[in-house]
Amino acid sequence: MTAKPRRSAGSYTPLEGWLHSWGVKRRDPAADRAAFDEGRTLKVLCLLWTPGKTNARGGWLSLTKDRDLVWRKTGGSEELTIPAGAALRPSDRKAAFRSMTALTLVTDDGAHDIAVRTIDADLLARALSHS
Repeated sequence: MTAKPRRSAGSYTPLEGWLHSWGVKRRDPAADRAAFDEGRTLKVLCLLWTPGKTNARGGWLSLTKDRDLVWRKTGGSEELTIPAGAALRPSDRKAAFRSMTALTLVTDDGAHDIAVRTIDADLLARALSHS
């Protein structure tokens, strides 16, 4: 049986955010990296911009070691596969929130601007280097 994917340190619920602000429950990015290296699938909250458009769409990136990354729209059937060998670089686009970092994923098919929580950016870079 495959373990259920878990949310990354930066992908927290409102309750977890409140608990974190009081120091009760804190997620650890190092634990995310260790879980990823062990083969566990992690879900990262991610905004995706369609090239040429200004509105971002919310969704989740599924990160699994030695597999392509997959972005799925929240509450929808839209899906984007990010193939192995995609490059990650800083984006000229402004992130939607202070806690997020805007990045550009460069693939053979083109470039996609995304935004992830800053705390999850290293995990995303690690996933792309292992895919």
